[in-house]
Amino acid sequence: MALSNWWVVRENYRLRQELNSSESFQHTAVGVKLPPLYGQGLDGRDLSIAWPAGNQETLVLAFSPSCGHCKKTWPAWLELARGCEGKRVVFANVGGSLSEFLKKYQVGNAVLFAHVEPASILAYHFHETPITLLLTPDGRSKNVWTGEIPAARLEEIKKDVGWRR
Repeated sequence: MALSNWWVVRENYRLRQELNSSESFQHTAVGVKLPPLYGQGLDGRDLSIAWPAGNQETLVLAFSPSCGHCKKTWPAWLELARGCEGKRVVFANVGGSLSEFLKKYQVGNAVLFAHVEPASILAYHFHETPITLLLTPDGRSKNVWTGEIPAARLEEIKKDVGWRR
């Protein structure tokens, strides 16, 4: 009896660890208050996006230069960025070198994080890319889109972000 209880306790511990580990790899949920986003710009200087942001929503576009899906999504992101009047637009590199990437892919007037701090990557759940994240002025996630952005989804996102052209 004692041996079987020991096994149950050990198995419960293992399953709890597995659950905690898998929760850390879930995407940011809608309605979650997020901490400031920290990283560095192309010039190596520290950057941060903090809350509150007045009455300005923030559109965060998380990518990796080596991600094929990010490259396919780039034109849609640029279109979103150009039509997001009154919003902060942030491109956040969560992995990889930008030197060759930026020769082909531009960010317009948006803020570019050349490197996002690991703590911010964990807090924002940027474990896979591309991620399109709309934040309220107080830093709560308003909507989260993962993966490529086909035309139908782009129209949905445009409505959500109040896109104007």
